[in-house]
Amino acid sequence: MTKRPEITARTRAEIQEAFWRLYLEQPIDTITVQRICDRAGYTRGTFYTHFRDRYEVLESIEAAVLDGMSECVETCFKRIGKSRTKVACLAGLAGVMAYYESNKTYIEKFLGTDDDPTFPIRLRDRLKPLWREYVVDQAVVQGSTRGEGARSEAGRGEGVRGEGARSEAGRGEGARGETGRGEGARGEAGRSEDVRSDAEIDLLLDYALSGAIAMISNWLRGTSSVSAAELGHLVYDAAIKDVTARL
Repeated sequence: MTKRPEITARTRAEIQEAFWRLYLEQPIDTITVQRICDRAGYTRGTFYTHFRDRYEVLESIEAAVLDGMSECVETCFKRIGKSRTKVACLAGLAGVMAYYESNKTYIEKFLGTDDDPTFPIRLRDRLKPLWREYVVDQAVVQGSTRGEGARSEAGRGEGVRGEGARSEAGRGEGARGETGRGEGARGEAGRSEDVRSDAEIDLLLDYALSGAIAMISNWLRGTSSVSAAELGHLVYDAAIKDVTARL
């Protein structure tokens, strides 16, 4: 007979919780399936119905935490909207801090210890698409809008000056106009050289997010006198402000 989904989910959760209590006490290599079953109150057969081994239990917990963290960050970005001011971003961090408080034990274990050195890398890779969408892409759009506005203003100014100059000396101004167009072309070429390639942006995000996650990891170890609010400012500067400035 097929078990009801809620029973299956509860069984998995209880096995995960039993594993987690042991994992907080000792290294994973010393945790046996039998000890997990004893803590959870299930047989080994029930355990293997849901998990291949102890490492799969850990992976399932890490996956849930990664999902929760990335969803929380995306929700905060959506709440902030197009604003990338420090005030707006720090206000958005309130949601991240709330998630941290609700999942403090998991986050401190995964980021505040060296038990699984791959977790920060996987977190970075989960956050990177969000940074591309909500930081990089919006910065590029806003930069293009400002650039178009500046070029439009410059064009109107040139038009006014050009009309006056043509009334004085048409052929001379025409020659200078050709020179101006040449300068404009060289300016456009210069701007195209300044545009970051996808590969460069990828490396930039690796650098920024890895640095921000490293700061958080060190802070979670409890050896820093920096407050949570001060940490928020540092994360903003490293992961949003600096990225935007380098695009």
